[in-house]
Amino acid sequence: MHWKTSILLWLLSITTAGWSTSTDSLSVSTDSLATSRADYSFPEHTMRPFWDTADLFRQRTDITRFAFTEPGRPVFWARGNQFPHQMTFSLNGLPLTNPLNGLVNLGHITPDYVASAYIDRASDSTRGDEDLALFSRYRNSEEPYSRLNYYEGDFNLSNFNAYFSRRYGSRLNIQLAGQNSAYDGWAPGMFSDRFSYHARMDAFIDSSSTLTFFYNFSKNNARMANFGEWSDYSFKTYYARYHWRYTRTGAGGFTLDAAWMPQGASLASSRDSFATRHYNERFYTRLSKALQAGPHHIRAQLALDNVTYSLNDARRSFYNQADLTFSHAWSLGDHWRWQNRISGSMRERSPLALQAESGIDMRGGKIDAGLKLTHRERLPLPVEIDSPEQDNPTENHDGVTLHATYQPLTGFRLFIHGSAWRATHTIRFDGARFYREDKRTGQEARLGFQWTGQRIELSGAYRHQWTTLHIAPRDRATARITYRDAWFNDRMFVYFTVGWQAWQTHNILRFNPQTVRFYAIDTMDNNPVQILWFKGVIRVSDIEFYMTADNLLSTDYSYIDGYPEQLRRLRFGLNWEIFN
Repeated sequence: MHWKTSILLWLLSITTAGWSTSTDSLSVSTDSLATSRADYSFPEHTMRPFWDTADLFRQRTDITRFAFTEPGRPVFWARGNQFPHQMTFSLNGLPLTNPLNGLVNLGHITPDYVASAYIDRASDSTRGDEDLALFSRYRNSEEPYSRLNYYEGDFNLSNFNAYFSRRYGSRLNIQLAGQNSAYDGWAPGMFSDRFSYHARMDAFIDSSSTLTFFYNFSKNNARMANFGEWSDYSFKTYYARYHWRYTRTGAGGFTLDAAWMPQGASLASSRDSFATRHYNERFYTRLSKALQAGPHHIRAQLALDNVTYSLNDARRSFYNQADLTFSHAWSLGDHWRWQNRISGSMRERSPLALQAESGIDMRGGKIDAGLKLTHRERLPLPVEIDSPEQDNPTENHDGVTLHATYQPLTGFRLFIHGSAWRATHTIRFDGARFYREDKRTGQEARLGFQWTGQRIELSGAYRHQWTTLHIAPRDRATARITYRDAWFNDRMFVYFTVGWQAWQTHNILRFNPQTVRFYAIDTMDNNPVQILWFKGVIRVSDIEFYMTADNLLSTDYSYIDGYPEQLRRLRFGLNWEIFN
């Protein structure tokens, strides 16, 4: 028997053993989909500066925003020195990543719909292994709530979004959200339009059981006036998801998820005479259970994934995948916590892929620190497989991470982060074909600080990496200053923030629309870039007036080759919160 199969069978035997059950102490939020601590929380519309969900993290130095600069075009997100297709994403606890190409267009997720986010959820072994986990806004208050928001600017850009929440008795809670936007562009023939609608219903069956229903639908159309290798094409994408979840915490801690997730995309070019169509339907089910035995927190989950897809022809293909995950957190006294997680993924005509990590965290006094070891095996995506009938080896990633936070004074915090990684048998793309890369290694170091005063907040960070392939910039720095105050005897609230970003050279990045794949050219001749942005908000009663300005220096740059940005962008908006 293969050693990987032996490990997976051992995990299965543990997860079915006779542990004593209790209420799920790891899920302490009102929202059963969220956990007790989020890396990022977005409670205020005021804090949302720009166009897409990826913009919510623009001040993080370890995250790269793969954007085509113009509003309405797709935008992607990656951690560290990786490509977007190597990332994993989730929304409300279920996978968001396209199972064909590994990408997630974050333009499909309205930023105002996002209430909290986790970066690298694997750092807490009681959850999954997503690089980015998003949770939607959720209000369980008996007081009804509605919000309307409108802004315009940027060469005939207009955007309208709304949010509605209402309780009906003690058994039913309904929430609706939506966004509609349009953009005419600064050049002739350039345009985009998109809309996103989200719905959620919670039915409280009894004191310990809840049935939750989600519906998400998004559509995006845009013309891509590329000035590089690929020219003048348009794309249409849509994403829809039906998801229901049943949670029972009082009598055993079981959670059952089921989802139907169709996704489609088409790209066409009149100049280069090509057309591509990708489509998939995903049926996803997951059963999870949380246990507690003294200082030990255990979580086990089994997920089944059936994907039916079509790549540029009428013939339908499919694959089935099973994932078993076992995680363990051990509280060693008041300050130490040891966390472990191991999972296995089995897919037809592919080897067993293992993901494992072990880390220890120390929290106490003025210092928080942690050390983590990770191993991840990524299964090839359908667009990367030349022959689906043959076995395809995994792409392997290993890493070690050390982080520490020091708070010498109230309101002042310093952090340091260091990591090293090794990638073997990674699947590279050169613009025309896929091939295997033998090995790539790298290291990175990050430093940062944050100071919060009564009215002013300052923060800054710097990141440097050592590697042969710079997907992310070799050096990157960010800084931000924020001012908050109340004027006229607390009748008016003001908020002003100025942000700065700078990065040094990186490998030239390009995008092939036929394969829907980013790739890097082995040269580094990009110019250093500095970007300055601003947002100001004035709030009177339940109404906010705001202005945002991006690229105030009118910097001429392009992160994706062939899609330059050289314009200042101004937007003016109105946000109205209505308490019915």
